[in-house]
Parts: sequence; C-alpha cells; structure tokens
Amino acid sequence: MIYGSVMASFNVEKFGTERVDELTYPEINQRFKDFKAMTHFDDIPFERTASA
Repeated sequence: MIYGSVMASFNVEKFGTERVDELTYPEINQRFKDFKAMTHFDDIPFERTASA
C-alpha cells in the first residue's frame, strides 16, 4: 500500500504516465524514504467481534 502511494505521487507531476516512464530506482527509493519520514502509522488491532 505504501509503495502504491509512493508511485501514485509521481503521476501528478506530469500528464498521465509520462513521469512514471522517466523514473529511476534512486528516485523511487528517495520518495519512499521521504514518505516514511513524513508519516507514522500506529498498529490498529484487528480483532474478531462476538456475534449478537
């Protein structure tokens, strides 16, 4: 999900997929590091609930 957000963030830089066609691995890795530094997600417990 995070890499999907990282990759989608490049799509708004140019029309359509033009920007994605020009990407390099270092650019993707840097965007991931930046995204990670700007965000924090707490664990959300997923528990089974009792039926009524």
